[in-house]
Amino acid sequence: MDITGKLVTPGFIDLHGHFYDGSGHWHDGSPIYIDADKVCLSGGVTTGVDAGSAGWTNYKTMRGYIVPTKVTRLVALLHIGATGLLRNEALGGELQDIRHADPDRVADAIKEDPGYLVSVKVRMLLSAVSYWEAETALKRATEAADMAGVKLMARHRHAHPAACDPGGARYRGYRHPHLQWVPREYSGRQPHTQTGSAGGC
Repeated sequence: MDITGKLVTPGFIDLHGHFYDGSGHWHDGSPIYIDADKVCLSGGVTTGVDAGSAGWTNYKTMRGYIVPTKVTRLVALLHIGATGLLRNEALGGELQDIRHADPDRVADAIKEDPGYLVSVKVRMLLSAVSYWEAETALKRATEAADMAGVKLMARHRHAHPAACDPGGARYRGYRHPHLQWVPREYSGRQPHTQTGSAGGC
């Protein structure tokens, strides 16, 4: 094989995808699910991180029926909401009922399957959680991550202002990207930005 002038690298990692065909989540009229093998492998991506498509009640369906059919290695962030991104007219946003955010259940699931469940996910968007529950959602997600010994991915983009400043000065004046990692300890430090376009709050 002649690789003159080519770049040889290990497989890339897609840090934010949605690979669960059972989530039923749509955005702007289109389903957010993508087929990992069709989308990832052609671009040199050999590992995909599912960004919280499932919660503790339904992640085993993805784990048992989707992941084994893919050549692409898949790991997942477990959504703090019980059903992940499952949305319909009956449920509304995944955290409109904050009782769906159960830190103990989420932490227990991650501890039981650490090779697959690698982190916790929370979305603090108007479509996901009521603005008056935004701080509670973040605190519960942080609590779950802390108990499980993993990091937390928090999505703030297009959120209500209250969701952008749940910790007071911690978020003031900071433009949030789509993707960020929040420290496990719910402290006053700024979240470390991994990637994503500046924007949002």
